[in-house]
Amino acid sequence: MRWWLSVLQSTLLITEISPFLQDETEPRSNYEIYYKHLACKGRGSPLWITQPSQSLSIEYQRTGARIGDVGVITSQGDLLFFFNICLPADHPINSNNVPLNFEPMLLKERNDLNVVPVFGPESHLSSASIKKSKPTSACNISSGLTFESSAAEGAILTMPVGSRSEDAIPRLKLQKYAAKHAAEWYRYIIDERGYEVGNGDVRLVTGHDKTSAWGMATFSGSSNQLYLSFQSEVTDRSDPVYNWEYSGMAEVRNGPDPNDVAELRKGDPSLEHAVFNNQCLFLRTINVKLRDDIWNGLSSALLVDFTAYEDSHLWNDRQLEGTGSANHNTGSSDSGSRAAGQNYRTLAVIRDNTPFSRISSSVAVSCLQPALVSECLLVHNFQADLFAFMCMLERTSGRFIERYAFGGMLYAAFNNSEKNYRPSHYLLVTEFS
Repeated sequence: MRWWLSVLQSTLLITEISPFLQDETEPRSNYEIYYKHLACKGRGSPLWITQPSQSLSIEYQRTGARIGDVGVITSQGDLLFFFNICLPADHPINSNNVPLNFEPMLLKERNDLNVVPVFGPESHLSSASIKKSKPTSACNISSGLTFESSAAEGAILTMPVGSRSEDAIPRLKLQKYAAKHAAEWYRYIIDERGYEVGNGDVRLVTGHDKTSAWGMATFSGSSNQLYLSFQSEVTDRSDPVYNWEYSGMAEVRNGPDPNDVAELRKGDPSLEHAVFNNQCLFLRTINVKLRDDIWNGLSSALLVDFTAYEDSHLWNDRQLEGTGSANHNTGSSDSGSRAAGQNYRTLAVIRDNTPFSRISSSVAVSCLQPALVSECLLVHNFQADLFAFMCMLERTSGRFIERYAFGGMLYAAFNNSEKNYRPSHYLLVTEFS
């Protein structure tokens, strides 16, 4: 096999590769700013709305996002949950709202899950330009976290009680399961639940970082020094209350709302002082994209005109913006088997944890660290087994290369950890005999 490498000088707008690399003069929502600065931290997709929807079952609200959840990350930054593949159909979280011929894939907690306390108390993640200090009171007791920045844009996530990470170990089993049932998932979500979804939007949760308290802040267009302080308040409540103080222009949020926590405790005396680790900060997912012929057939069968439908993914829906300075979040709830004779290994294409946009109708691209993307490499007509090339991570000349195989193409984003510049060219690799 020989490969021909050619460098194509391109005049395409960068927004056609990734909306994260758009014109800096174009206004962006708070969630877009937050995603841009936190997605590169290696924890997965950051959520702007961390709290489970109040329309979901009380069991789901008390636990939050779980491994095995099938859903969509919306333009508002929350996980739209449909069902969980790791629970029986009649489990209260599923309540029999599952696709036809649903077959759960049960995980053994001891053998199949990796659970670690990834961040300790008073931890934070932020843009590189933000400086942090930890003031103390006269009694040498911690009184919060303070931040300052002179950058034009940035984001902060604070975790006053730390956070816990949980990941599924048998990822290959989950990938194969998703490929086998993906068509029925899309059919169920579109036809039975009535939710408009683009091909590639559906995600299977394989890991998450959750906590019981958090603070978030974003700022943009700032020309002056910005100061922010995240502090806990002493009240007559048994639970601590957190608030932001700041000078300058910023969007600040904190949660969960104490009243929401009180609602979760109702009806069960044993939960009177319970702390719910149900606030999801990051999701790690398998993204499922159907083959074009399967997707087109599904669209035709459902009599839906998707040719005029713009991608429903969060970065193509520019009409919805961040939620402002609300102190807590609420999501929303909406919520498969393969056709006879089809090979499930090629029915769906799996890729990891990344949003996507389109350069053209036949080329899809994906990037894990949008703020650092400097070059893009597209491989056409790639016929090797997709599963063998999914999510390969290499080190090459000091750069990380994330490769994604999907739709018969291989995509790699070259991320330079020291520079943040826009690509001047694309590398197009084609096979020839």
